[in-house]
Amino acid sequence: MRKKLILALLLMTLLVFSTLPRIYASTNLSFTLVSPPFTFENYNGDYVLIKLPGFINVGMQDEYLLPRKNIKILIPNGAKFVSYRISEIKKTELSGIYKIPTGENPISEDGRIYKLNEKIKCISTPLELTEIENERGVRFLVFTYYPFLYDGTKLTYVKEIKFNITLRTDKKEKVYKNEVERDFLNYYSFNSFYSDSISNSTYDYLIITIDRAKKLADEHKEFLESRGIKTKVVALSQIPDTGVDDAESIRNFIKKEYESTGIK
Repeated sequence: MRKKLILALLLMTLLVFSTLPRIYASTNLSFTLVSPPFTFENYNGDYVLIKLPGFINVGMQDEYLLPRKNIKILIPNGAKFVSYRISEIKKTELSGIYKIPTGENPISEDGRIYKLNEKIKCISTPLELTEIENERGVRFLVFTYYPFLYDGTKLTYVKEIKFNITLRTDKKEKVYKNEVERDFLNYYSFNSFYSDSISNSTYDYLIITIDRAKKLADEHKEFLESRGIKTKVVALSQIPDTGVDDAESIRNFIKKEYESTGIK
């Protein structure tokens, strides 16, 4: 009877703990964007284009040719994006009525014109999340920054915005950190995301292949490293003859790699 009671209590405890919500840590990133001075440029009569250094004026037929710029922000490999929020905005509405041109309809290779939405998209917020990217093991968010808001007639100049990004992280990960470009907004604070980083001489995954299949192995390596798995590819001809046969030489090579790089 006592054993049955203890077993029942253990089962109840397991059920209670299995239904508890998982606790995650939150990481909050804060950024400030400041718009440079602008100028107006005449465009097809009554229309005007707004020019700012470092920004481009592009758009389809259903978009106004307002200046915009992509902002890239690095995030940890194990983090999940939760939300972003503009916490402060400094803006000034310009007096007068402004006619901003739209882009052109895209044309296919055979000359057909693609018809897009007839309703033209107005810009009511200076910041939009457009993509969450993963390139060769490096994850980042891509935002589009609009220094001007436009409702079809009125222009509002956004001088400065402050915004916050919330990420959900279970733990800091030990990952292979590729070299990244310096055009990321938080390039210099990237290292703080990691509790540890693996040096370039170490790796997580070893592929040994026959020489004629090395190209395929290299392609698989690119796929693995896009998922944050540092990979090394070795052809059979690159393995030193350290044994009585190929099998022993391969075994000795793997043992040496394990001892020198910590591969598992």
